Amino acid sequence: MGTIVHQFPVKNDTTGKISVNHSFVVPVYAVETVISSKDVVPYSEKTLAVFSQFLKSDAVISSEDQLLKETAKSITKGSVYQKARQIFDYIVDNYTVLQEVSTGDVSFLSAIETKTADAYDLSMLYTALCRASGIICIPVSGVLIDANLQAKNHWWCEFYLENIGWIPVDPSLSAGLQYEPFHSSGKTDSSYYFGNLDSQHVAFSRGWNQIKQTNLVGKTVYRPKTYALQSIWEETSTAVQSYSSFWSNVYVTGVY
Repeated sequence: MGTIVHQFPVKNDTTGKISVNHSFVVPVYAVETVISSKDVVPYSEKTLAVFSQFLKSDAVISSEDQLLKETAKSITKGSVYQKARQIFDYIVDNYTVLQEVSTGDVSFLSAIETKTADAYDLSMLYTALCRASGIICIPVSGVLIDANLQAKNHWWCEFYLENIGWIPVDPSLSAGLQYEPFHSSGKTDSSYYFGNLDSQHVAFSRGWNQIKQTNLVGKTVYRPKTYALQSIWEETSTAVQSYSSFWSNVYVTGVY
């Protein structure tokens, strides 16, 4: 189900450190699309039924906010593809992207008024504006790897086109988020990341992953703005009185 779970038995008065490490070999591909807008057709009833959850609000996307709906209505018209591009252009032309991820419990919706947002907020904003415009869309969470093999938490989006599939969009890179690509050719144009994605994006989750508790009376921890969009990162039983934990960044050991 896209989730790895570790369970550790704890005895009374247990102290000490538990370390968990994972190493993965991940094949990553660039994606390039050429879409003929006139050939894009409306969603079928089957598509709307299958992907209905990606048209609604969820734990990270508030697509029913009134200001958001008014904004979406004022900037979009035409086909699904045209609306998706209009939302992209609106964000790139009107928003300033923060180079560092902001902290604190502030909704991405505040960016509509401040016109300033980090990569996480821009991804959620693009997704929410799409859903408010009737476009099937999901946020994608993972890491962005630069030419020096440094990985940083990153977020982008995918919207769906009938008979075509999922189309990638990275609003923050288009809005000016700085990073060093492996190859710069063709990526200086801000519109490159509408419909295209380089091979330096590694996704850990697509959409929101609602994980069920194993113990209904246990304690859970949610970690916002990180490389996977999921409801539970840690869960403890009532027998655990206290503990501390640290999640390290993702490290790249090599590119093959």
